[in-house]
Amino acid sequence: MHAFYPLAAELNWDAAARPALVRVPLDFSALGASGRVGGLVLRIGPWPGPFARDDETARLVARTAAETLAAARRAGWNPPELQVDFDSAERTLDGYREWLRALRAAAGADTRLVFTALPAWLRHREAFAALAAEADGYVLQVHSLAKPSGGPDTLYSLANYDDALRWARQAAEAAPGRPFRVALPTYGYRLAFDAGGKFFALSAEGPAPRWPAGTITRTVRSDPSEMLRIERALAAEPPPGCAGVVWFRLPVEGDRLNWEMPTFLRVLAGEAPRARLEVAARWSAPGLAEILVENLGETSEPPPARGRVAWPRGARLLAADGIGGHEPERRRAETALVLKSDDDAREVLLGPGKTRAIGWLRFADETTLEITRDAPPPRPAH
Repeated sequence: MHAFYPLAAELNWDAAARPALVRVPLDFSALGASGRVGGLVLRIGPWPGPFARDDETARLVARTAAETLAAARRAGWNPPELQVDFDSAERTLDGYREWLRALRAAAGADTRLVFTALPAWLRHREAFAALAAEADGYVLQVHSLAKPSGGPDTLYSLANYDDALRWARQAAEAAPGRPFRVALPTYGYRLAFDAGGKFFALSAEGPAPRWPAGTITRTVRSDPSEMLRIERALAAEPPPGCAGVVWFRLPVEGDRLNWEMPTFLRVLAGEAPRARLEVAARWSAPGLAEILVENLGETSEPPPARGRVAWPRGARLLAADGIGGHEPERRRAETALVLKSDDDAREVLLGPGKTRAIGWLRFADETTLEITRDAPPPRPAH
């Protein structure tokens, strides 16, 4: 990686259009001394308008940027770039251009001004070209999630190879001569459907929402192998002006929907992460066997949908149960038991190097066990 771009501030408005500003307590001196920080990011929440270059809202946006950069400069570091992350509606692109003019003045001559752009903006060639002309470059965000129109069993994706490359080519044509980078996702979203299968809510990284009873959840995650394919294609034949890839975002410990660091490092090395789950028994006490799933690969994976545990004839099973959404399926007196996982259990992925107990069996005496599991389903096309 060549550089990091930390989030420095976020500006939002409530339902009454009252502004709320959150500043991230960054150590600007340490960021500058690292030599690895390419700039700062200002995130701006939804704003329907109106837009002007010098009204109260525009002054607030520009002042937030100016104060953020001034704080870094007081600490002895002049950020070389300011990235503005604002998802403007398509109909307000001309208005957003007024904000960029105000932000250009606030950033100063020594700091590049860069904005994030959505693929839908490219349909408005004239407005997009004018927008790009107000900045020193932009970041094309090729990942998005349209409002789900299907049910919980529909396959959804954040980014796919064909769309990403097509949009990158369109961006190069829409604003010729203007440099841009392509943003690729490492994270995911949790979708919520009611008991009838109708979509009603979406959540991202952060505190887990309290869904109503009967809610069905599905997680849409970025596929590491697909993102690597996109990155390789852009590196091999970059569209004119395409200067590289921005990964959003750096994995940290405790993330629930992001890649884990072993996955990210493998992709950065230009190699497809390997998936490898093993199911084994651990005798934690005489006659007591715990059934464990261990992730020996480099991707986060759901536990197996079904696992079969068999034992020799003559061994006497006293009791058995599943753990964490896994249920035993044995209904007759036989020398095998199937542990099957419900949908909720498979929503909680097992990260690289992690181990999870899915069940236990207690025998009259210790015995030998043979464990098999269903082959994983094919990965969906993203």
